[in-house]
Amino acid sequence: MPLKECMKKTVTFGLVISAVCSSVGIVAAEPHRSRNGFTFGAALMAGQLGCTTSDGADCNSSGASEAGGLALRAGVMVQPNLAVALDLSGMAHREDRVKTSQTLAAITARGWLAPRLWLEGGVGIARSSAEYDLTVVNVIDESENVLGGLVGVGFEVISSRNLALDVGLRGATSFYRNDVRLYNVALTVGVSFF
Repeated sequence: MPLKECMKKTVTFGLVISAVCSSVGIVAAEPHRSRNGFTFGAALMAGQLGCTTSDGADCNSSGASEAGGLALRAGVMVQPNLAVALDLSGMAHREDRVKTSQTLAAITARGWLAPRLWLEGGVGIARSSAEYDLTVVNVIDESENVLGGLVGVGFEVISSRNLALDVGLRGATSFYRNDVRLYNVALTVGVSFF
């Protein structure tokens, strides 16, 4: 599935979830209160994992592949509308007997532009791997640790002082030898505790 088509489906899916939750009254009516102290959370991710060369060409002929993953986050609210956290995330794609994955450990900042709307970004260390199931033995090819980064935007469908359930859009990228760039783009559904 082309990346542009996946992005359209991901955004549409997020808007549908927000509309449905709002229409059935799930959205908390309580006004937003300032948050402080520690924060932690998790998010499920569904999207695409892809690879490009320095000239922008796909690393393989099939383009980006559908992938799923998980993100875990723990940090502290440094201001009522700003959190700094360690974010650990990974996305993987399995096809036939080959599993490809990208993981990222990043220091992130998440800031709320409005009581329920947040933006985040961060930098860290990324790693990719390919696992080949050869029936008799598994062969794993892992990359070196490289610089990676992530950006995201989200909307809290349920929002209170201590808990938030959100939908978001997130992208991550990392740069490897020979000017190869691995990236992922995903719709996220997450929970955060404050």
